[in-house]
Amino acid sequence: SVSNGDVSFQPDHLTARIGLALRPSPVLERTPVVRNSGQWTGPYLGMMAGGIATSTVNGYGPVIGDSGPVSSLDPAVGVFGGLNVQFLDRIVVGAEMDASRFVTRWTISGANPETPFASADVNYGAFGRVGILVSDETLFYAKAGETLLRTKPAEPYALPDQKAVHLRALAFGGGLETNLASHLRARVDATYSKKQGTMYFEEPGGTVFVRPDMLQVRFGLAAFY
Repeated sequence: SVSNGDVSFQPDHLTARIGLALRPSPVLERTPVVRNSGQWTGPYLGMMAGGIATSTVNGYGPVIGDSGPVSSLDPAVGVFGGLNVQFLDRIVVGAEMDASRFVTRWTISGANPETPFASADVNYGAFGRVGILVSDETLFYAKAGETLLRTKPAEPYALPDQKAVHLRALAFGGGLETNLASHLRARVDATYSKKQGTMYFEEPGGTVFVRPDMLQVRFGLAAFY
């Protein structure tokens, strides 16, 4: 209003708002704060040992058909290496490759005497990883990628000049890593791959075949920078 040259006003004002409130996770509240941000960033290289369990569905002859599964549990040793990148204090992502050496032999199910018909001896893997730090020193991680299992037919089932083949499969797993000392980490790691592919041998039509699954459980030590 205007009165004697003075101007005055009486505004009405109504505010309506919608908001979000962030409540800290009770799990992370009980977890020590990660102070050494960035210490998990960098390359690493290590050695590992453990066990490899394989189970293969197999077939022999046109009448018998599927005569599996046949299982084997064998010790394994290997190497691994990769690169980590740490961000947001608690998150670590990376890529890793590994190779394992072992001796696995599969026999014809129910045969007497048991006759070896195929074997596997080397496995290679390439994985992407993502993990969460529960403290400065300890990382839980999950991984997924691809494996190659070198498989060979055994005499007398091999075709003439038949060589080993690499059976490919998707694989996933996880594990735990912890710092033991400056530039030294320990880990427990498990990886599972299903249906590594099929290898046919003895006859072009595939009288004998092998189609393995594989579980690896390994312990390792790694140097990091």
